[in-house]
Amino acid sequence: MTRLALLLAALLLAACATRPAAPLAEAPPRNIVVMISDGAGYATLRATRLWTGRPLAVEDSGFAHAPMAVTQLSTRNRPLPAPEGLAQDPELLFTPARACDSTPVPGETPALYGMGVRYPRGFRGYEWSRRTAPDSANTMSALMTGVRSYNNAINVDGSGAPLPTLAAAAAASGRAVGVVTTASLSDATPAAGAGAHAPSRAMRPELAAQMFGNGRAVVIAGAGNPDWTNDATPAPKPSHAWIGADTWAALKAGAPVPPAGVTWTLVEDAARVKAMAAGAEPVPDRLAIVARAAEGTQQYRGRLAPSTDPPFATPLIEGQPALADMTLAALRRLERDDGGFFLVVEESNTDRAAHANNLGRVIEARLAFEEAVAAVVTHLGPRLSETLILVTADHDHLLMGPDGATVAFQPLVDAGAGRLPGHRWLGNGHSSLAVPLFVRGPGAAAVLAATDGGPAADGRAPLREAACPVTGPVLDQAAVGRALLRLVSAPRR
Repeated sequence: MTRLALLLAALLLAACATRPAAPLAEAPPRNIVVMISDGAGYATLRATRLWTGRPLAVEDSGFAHAPMAVTQLSTRNRPLPAPEGLAQDPELLFTPARACDSTPVPGETPALYGMGVRYPRGFRGYEWSRRTAPDSANTMSALMTGVRSYNNAINVDGSGAPLPTLAAAAAASGRAVGVVTTASLSDATPAAGAGAHAPSRAMRPELAAQMFGNGRAVVIAGAGNPDWTNDATPAPKPSHAWIGADTWAALKAGAPVPPAGVTWTLVEDAARVKAMAAGAEPVPDRLAIVARAAEGTQQYRGRLAPSTDPPFATPLIEGQPALADMTLAALRRLERDDGGFFLVVEESNTDRAAHANNLGRVIEARLAFEEAVAAVVTHLGPRLSETLILVTADHDHLLMGPDGATVAFQPLVDAGAGRLPGHRWLGNGHSSLAVPLFVRGPGAAAVLAATDGGPAADGRAPLREAACPVTGPVLDQAAVGRALLRLVSAPRR
């Protein structure tokens, strides 16, 4: 693109991001829950339904559904000065014609991350999806700020400037803030959800220091424990890849964490988390759950590698808290505040298993997420009428039916409950396919209207069996973020 074209694109993006919105048609929600099944697109949902032989939690709980595009600003992995850094790459803009192009493409493409395999290129839609694939940092940041950015960005724009976040707006509105994940707690999705800022997701200790030290959140839960391995054994020596030595020392001592000087109650024991979830143990005012796992709970037990093993072929590790228990413990703390709450919940292992082309582990992780969704809906009960719940993914993977290399966007093939469906991986990286979004509660209409200039979705679109074809309105991830910001910042009636 020329400098002039870049400038015009940047100005257009800024205009779209700041376009005045009509007044809210309904009272804003008191509570907002955003639940992310990382990397879980339509194929993941179909695989889970076929394995269990029953509907998903969101299919029986009054949720509306629409597909959501996960467009990023740029595929680069670092900021650039404005205006170039703020310019939207037009080749990344989602259209059904691009994403679902079934024109055959011969040849093969190599796996990412040194996996040593090759995949059929398949179709133009697959190729576009691979070429434009976002990462969890910029996709979650788009959802949390309403602004698209580059790969690696944590709540900063394309020039690296910090952006207003949902977590900050929620705290400013008097809502209690919490974030729960099965990943390391300073990984991209939870860090963005907690309102941290960084030009690179690789700044993990710095992100953890922000999360615990800025005084915004009252619950932070996840892995990243410096003293433990992924197999729940003590580490030979502490590793501070995710939580810096100073932050960890403060958490263990119950000492103030700068700059806000807040103190936390550290809980590492899964039994205590379960007791808090059940209401059998009081939840402290500031709860830091750091599971006894280095990089993530459960997913890295044994060896995470390409496999056709069924779910739970490798037994789960004792002593690591379930996502549902961490979520319920968080809710019991957040609901004590009079001003309502904002909670982000992430199941990260769907994405990590998909990178490994391990469908059994993908289904395992989605089942844990299903349990958490059902727990939230059941626990809130009568308060559902004042709570907006959004269930979605940050991005997708290229998972198709067994003939997906020659049959464009073939759905997974049913092999019966309790058996892995027929499938084929067409890559081990992310994709730009549209992902499913489910929403219920006050503010749902505003979310369903968050398209990129097109008509609003009515929420009655059937849950598709594959990501393509796409018909009807498609939500835009950044526009959904702007809708959420508007809802959380709206005056209470």
